[in-house]
Order: sequence, then C-alpha cells, then structure tokens
Amino acid sequence: MKLLLIHGLGQSGIEWKFVRNQLDRFGIQTSVPALYDLVGKKTMTFENLLQSFEHYCALQNDELILCGISLGGILAIEYAKRNPDKVAGLILISMPYKIPKVAFSLQNIVFRMAPVKFFQSMKMGKEQCLSLLDSMKELKISENLETLFMNTLLIYGEKDKINQKGMIEMQARIPHAQLKIIPKAGHEVNKDQPNYLANKILAFIREFD
Repeated sequence: MKLLLIHGLGQSGIEWKFVRNQLDRFGIQTSVPALYDLVGKKTMTFENLLQSFEHYCALQNDELILCGISLGGILAIEYAKRNPDKVAGLILISMPYKIPKVAFSLQNIVFRMAPVKFFQSMKMGKEQCLSLLDSMKELKISENLETLFMNTLLIYGEKDKINQKGMIEMQARIPHAQLKIIPKAGHEVNKDQPNYLANKILAFIREFD
C-alpha cells in the first residue's frame, strides 16, 4: 500500500518533508507528486491537473491512500469520486466543503496584483496560478460525497476557522469518515504541526493492518 502526499496551492512537495521523514521511520511507503510538473505544457486548469494526476496514480503499482491538503485534498476527493475502486483510503486536510467564491475572488485579486517572484515558491508561474483559480470557481466539491465508502480521515487545525464548519459538514456526508483536530495549527497543518500530523496519519494507516 502506498501513501501519496499531495501539496496545496501555495506549497510544493517540500512542505511534506518532515511528515514524510517521520512516516519513513515506521516503514510507510510514500510518494510526493510535483503537481504542476504533471500538467506539462497543457493549460493549467483544474480538469487538466486532475487528468494528469489520474495518469500519475495509474502508474503506481499498489493500492493507494491519498493524503491531500487544501488543493491537494480537493484533487484527492475528486479522484476518489471518479476512481473509487482504486482508493483504499482518504486523508483530507484543511480543505473546503464548497468553493468559497468571495474568498476566491479576493485571492484572485491579490494574486493578480502580486509580482512574479511571489509565485516562485509555488513552483508555478503567475498566469498558471490565475488560470487554475479561474477554472475552479464552479467546482462542486460537495457533490456525491455519499458515494465515498473508503475509510476517510478528515483533519483541520484548530486555528483554521475558515474550514472548520465545512470539514464537520463533510464528515456528516462521507459514510466512513472520522474527524481530527490538530492543536496549535492553522491552515498549513503539515508545516505547523508535522509530527502531530504524522502520528494521526500513522494511526489511520495502521487501521488497514
């Protein structure tokens, strides 16, 4: 069984370094896809990103547990809706229940005004980022959650008030979902509390033994 660690919009794979090191100590096989590299020369839209991620998953010769934060969580849940038989488990961290259109619009404005160097840490260009955000405005994350019968762990940081309500609503809709709150963590749980998060992931994976 392989665990895929999927980064968020403002992140790259490096944000999973400490979580991954902790899991490696217990023999957990992990992989961290560089999301934006997967798209290649295609237009950076969510659909193209999802299709590229599907291709990446198809190359993994093992059962998959998908662990995604924010954008990574959205990718994981949309992949699971399309390919439920290929996903052994889901770990969804700090992700919205619905696309927050007001917040998305404000974020879009901020990104449009930001200098190009602002996007270097994301490992993607400014136009790519804006194109991706534009393509996600009408995404229906909350649809068909009842079809996800794999074991699911939902996680958010206690300081992440924006996603708190949505994660609780998501737990009520996904049949086999449990919800955990990470203390002293905000939205980027994998950066704020990597050891605590790794322990929660490890406990979830051990349920499959």
